[in-house]
Amino acid sequence: MISRDRMEKSLKYLAESDEEFAYHKTHALKMERKAKSVFRAMFLAHSGTVAEREAKADASQEYQDASEAEFAAKLTLEHIKAKRDTEALVIDVWRSLNADQRKGNVV
Repeated sequence: MISRDRMEKSLKYLAESDEEFAYHKTHALKMERKAKSVFRAMFLAHSGTVAEREAKADASQEYQDASEAEFAAKLTLEHIKAKRDTEALVIDVWRSLNADQRKGNVV
Protein backbone atom coordinates (compact mmCIF):
# COMPACT_ATOMS: atom_id res chain seq x y z
CA MET A 1 0.00 0.00 0.00
CA ILE A 2 1.23 3.46 -0.82
CA SER A 3 0.65 5.90 2.00
CA ARG A 4 -0.65 9.42 1.58
CA ASP A 5 2.68 10.72 2.87
CA ARG A 6 4.53 8.80 0.13
CA MET A 7 2.18 10.14 -2.52
CA GLU A 8 2.64 13.69 -1.20
CA LYS A 9 6.42 13.27 -1.35
CA SER A 10 6.04 12.25 -4.99
CA LEU A 11 3.93 15.31 -5.75
CA LYS A 12 6.44 17.55 -4.00
CA TYR A 13 9.35 16.04 -5.91
CA LEU A 14 7.60 16.49 -9.25
CA ALA A 15 6.70 20.08 -8.43
CA GLU A 16 10.19 20.94 -7.23
CA SER A 17 12.16 19.20 -9.97
CA ASP A 18 10.63 20.96 -12.98
CA GLU A 19 13.42 23.53 -13.21
CA GLU A 20 16.16 20.95 -12.65
CA PHE A 21 14.66 18.72 -15.35
CA ALA A 22 14.44 21.63 -17.80
CA TYR A 23 18.04 22.64 -17.06
CA HIS A 24 19.39 19.14 -17.66
CA LYS A 25 17.30 18.65 -20.80
CA THR A 26 18.64 21.90 -22.23
CA HIS A 27 22.17 21.04 -21.14
CA ALA A 28 21.97 17.66 -22.87
CA LEU A 29 20.79 19.33 -26.08
CA LYS A 30 23.60 21.87 -25.81
CA MET A 31 26.20 19.12 -25.37
CA GLU A 32 24.77 17.24 -28.36
CA ARG A 33 25.02 20.36 -30.51
CA LYS A 34 28.57 21.00 -29.25
CA ALA A 35 29.67 17.45 -30.11
CA LYS A 36 28.29 17.84 -33.63
CA SER A 37 30.05 21.19 -33.97
CA VAL A 38 33.36 19.72 -32.82
CA PHE A 39 32.95 16.85 -35.28
CA ARG A 40 32.36 19.28 -38.14
CA ALA A 41 35.37 21.38 -37.11
CA MET A 42 37.59 18.30 -36.96
CA PHE A 43 36.23 17.13 -40.31
CA LEU A 44 37.17 20.45 -41.90
CA ALA A 45 40.60 20.45 -40.23
CA HIS A 46 41.65 17.22 -41.94
CA SER A 47 42.40 16.38 -45.53
CA GLY A 48 41.72 13.28 -47.59
CA THR A 49 38.61 11.60 -48.86
CA VAL A 50 35.30 12.17 -47.11
CA ALA A 51 35.58 8.76 -45.44
CA GLU A 52 39.13 9.52 -44.24
CA ARG A 53 38.13 12.93 -42.92
CA GLU A 54 35.13 11.44 -41.10
CA ALA A 55 37.32 8.75 -39.54
CA LYS A 56 39.91 11.30 -38.42
CA ALA A 57 37.24 13.60 -37.01
CA ASP A 58 35.58 10.70 -35.19
CA ALA A 59 38.90 9.56 -33.72
CA SER A 60 40.03 13.04 -32.66
CA GLN A 61 40.49 13.68 -28.95
CA GLU A 62 38.42 16.84 -29.20
CA TYR A 63 35.44 14.95 -30.57
CA GLN A 64 35.88 12.12 -28.08
CA ASP A 65 35.87 14.65 -25.21
CA ALA A 66 32.78 16.39 -26.58
CA SER A 67 31.03 13.03 -26.98
CA GLU A 68 31.84 12.06 -23.40
CA ALA A 69 30.38 15.36 -22.17
CA GLU A 70 27.28 14.72 -24.28
CA PHE A 71 26.82 11.22 -22.87
CA ALA A 72 27.35 12.42 -19.29
CA ALA A 73 24.69 15.10 -19.77
CA LYS A 74 22.28 12.57 -21.28
CA LEU A 75 22.91 10.14 -18.42
CA THR A 76 22.02 12.80 -15.86
CA LEU A 77 18.91 13.71 -17.84
CA GLU A 78 17.80 10.08 -18.10
CA HIS A 79 18.31 9.61 -14.36
CA ILE A 80 16.08 12.59 -13.58
CA LYS A 81 13.50 11.45 -16.15
CA ALA A 82 13.39 7.99 -14.60
CA LYS A 83 12.99 9.41 -11.10
CA ARG A 84 10.17 11.69 -12.26
CA ASP A 85 8.48 8.76 -14.05
CA THR A 86 8.73 6.67 -10.88
CA GLU A 87 7.18 9.42 -8.78
CA ALA A 88 4.36 9.88 -11.31
CA LEU A 89 3.74 6.13 -11.17
CA VAL A 90 3.53 6.25 -7.36
CA ILE A 91 0.84 8.90 -7.67
CA ASP A 92 -1.08 6.87 -10.28
CA VAL A 93 -0.97 3.73 -8.14
CA TRP A 94 -2.09 5.70 -5.08
CA ARG A 95 -5.03 7.10 -7.07
CA SER A 96 -6.03 3.63 -8.28
CA LEU A 97 -5.83 2.13 -4.81
CA ASN A 98 -7.90 4.93 -3.34
CA ALA A 99 -10.49 4.68 -6.10
CA ASP A 100 -10.80 0.95 -5.38
CA GLN A 101 -11.23 1.64 -1.68
CA ARG A 102 -13.96 4.21 -2.36
CA LYS A 103 -15.81 1.66 -4.48
CA GLY A 104 -15.44 -0.96 -1.76
CA ASN A 105 -12.93 -3.08 -3.69
CA VAL A 106 -10.31 -3.09 -0.94
CA VAL A 107 -7.13 -4.88 -1.99
